[in-house]
Amino acid sequence: AVVSTQSTALNFATRDESLKSYFEKYGEVEKAEVKMESATRSRGFGFVVFIEPEVLDSLLELKHTLDGREIEVKRAITMKEKFTTNKLFVGGLPPKLSNDHLVEFFRNFGEIQDVEWVVDRVTGNRKGFCFVIFEDPEAVERVTDG
Repeated sequence: AVVSTQSTALNFATRDESLKSYFEKYGEVEKAEVKMESATRSRGFGFVVFIEPEVLDSLLELKHTLDGREIEVKRAITMKEKFTTNKLFVGGLPPKLSNDHLVEFFRNFGEIQDVEWVVDRVTGNRKGFCFVIFEDPEAVERVTDG
């Protein structure tokens, strides 16, 4: 399994080679990349991909200094992980739709934790939309992919 770490607060002089060289003392590095604004200007962070997953756990416990600057090392998350949610917005609902009917429909996609109806503060009436909260984020994907 390949694991990835994000290093932030990098020295603006740090490049791929020095990032890789620094982290190779902890384990085999598949790839090291400093994110660049242009060909000559670093954005101050980068990513290191390790071959062995257990390397990352030990790295997170340590303090790191690279190119004369203390850097922060944290577990990198993928864009998919970043935007994964178990909460689904459901709009355009008729005013008379019952909670039971809504739950019955969405239960086909996964176990439901809760339904949050949005109500008008003045009238107390439902606004025609709600949020269905599933136990598992994959249920939201099943709804939106279908």
